[in-house]
Parts: sequence; structure tokens; C-alpha cells
Amino acid sequence: CDVHLIGKDILRHHSVYWPSLLMSAGISLPKVIFAHGWWTNEGQKMSKSLGNFIDPHQIIDQYGLDAFRYFLLREVNFGQDGDFSISALKQRINSDLANDLGNLLSRYCGMVSRYLGGKIFAPEKIEGIDRELEQALKKTQNELGLAIKNFAFHKGLISIWEFINYTNKYIDTTAPWNLAKDSNNRGRLETVLFYAGASLRAIAILIWPFMPKSAETIWAQLKLEGTILDKRLEENLELRLFKPKGLIQKAEPLFPRVE
Repeated sequence: CDVHLIGKDILRHHSVYWPSLLMSAGISLPKVIFAHGWWTNEGQKMSKSLGNFIDPHQIIDQYGLDAFRYFLLREVNFGQDGDFSISALKQRINSDLANDLGNLLSRYCGMVSRYLGGKIFAPEKIEGIDRELEQALKKTQNELGLAIKNFAFHKGLISIWEFINYTNKYIDTTAPWNLAKDSNNRGRLETVLFYAGASLRAIAILIWPFMPKSAETIWAQLKLEGTILDKRLEENLELRLFKPKGLIQKAEPLFPRVE
């Protein structure tokens, strides 16, 4: 196998004894042995006597699987000890997921529906700010690839969220709501909404390894053909590949805020 993932308390057994057994049996050794850390609950070690174990099924039922996955991979450096708390989970959901990503999808779909009747048009004249968006995506792609290779999943998510925030800033700066007020700006409006939508398509591909259901929801909301499962990072992140096959309509909240 490529990776042997174990708890840090059994590192000796799985990095010394187990490989010896594999070698004696003529079985290939793992390429990497990675020891993960422990989670505490509100600063306390989980134990039977305290009865403070976290029930993942209960968390998933209440907050959603993708939100739970995001929190676990984003909150701490993978491999180190981390502390779980409901307040920290809620903060991640409301800030990162609802405000940054969810709001981006919601307001984008609303603008396309309102200003362009749900249709996306190929860009005509590309400006510097559009090219800067492309460069930001390439930077994120490179950083994410390196982060995954090094098991630094939190760094990969940080890089993705930098691009999400960059896309939000792109929309704020280009201000489609102002462009829509003047019919002379129709071409520029179409270009801006193409690039913003293309960024969302790329974001769906970027987050799929971490939050597959949410990525597939974005994919469907953008009316994209095919399945996101087939989209490899190195081949399918080009913004020009954004080609919706239906009318984009107002989207339901991707991550509702929690109280």
C-alpha cells in the first residue's frame, strides 16, 4: 500500500515489528507510515470514567457529514493532537462554510438568474482582474497538491479558502449589480459572471476530496454535465472549461448557519 495510517501510541509496533513480519512473508512494505495524534474533548482526555466520548453519528446527524469532515481536517495539523468543541465546530460552520463558501454560491446563482436569465455566455474581452483570478487558482492548485503529498490537509484547505475569499473579492470589486444597471456594460457583465462561475466550478473540484456531497451540490447547481468524480486536479481546473448545460437558478443555502 502507499500509506499505513496508525495511532501514535502504536508507532513502534507498526514501524518495526509489522514491517519485519511483512518482509518475512514477502509482502511489499507501505511507502509511508504516518502516525496521527489524539483528540481531546473540551480540553479533556476522552475516557470511560469521564464518559466524555464524542459520538460522531450524533454530530453528523445534527451538523452534517461534510461540516464534520471539514472541521476535523481544518481545525488542527493532521498528525498532531487536537481539541474538539461544539463551539469551535459552530464557528467553522458559520464563518468558513456558511459565510465564505455558501454565501458565494448563493449570491452568484442569484445574480446569474436575475441579470442574465440563468444563462452563461463565453467571455468577450478579458481584463487584468480576470487574469489575476486565473493566477490565484493556479497558485491554489499547486499549494493543494503539495499539501496533500505532505499530509498537511489543513494547509490545503487554507489555500482553497484563500481562493474562495479571492473569488468573493473578485465579485465585490467587479460589482455585477452595478454593471447590470447599464445595458452598455452587458458584455462585461457576462464576462464577470462567467469567471465567477468558472471559479465556483474549480472550487467544487478542489473541495471534493474533503467535502464530496457539498462539491456535488455545487456541481449540480451550476448545471454542469458529467460527474465531478472524473475531474482530476491537474487536468480540469481551467476556467475556460465552465460550460453549464442548463439555466442556473437561485440556490438553496449550502450550509445554513447554526445558532
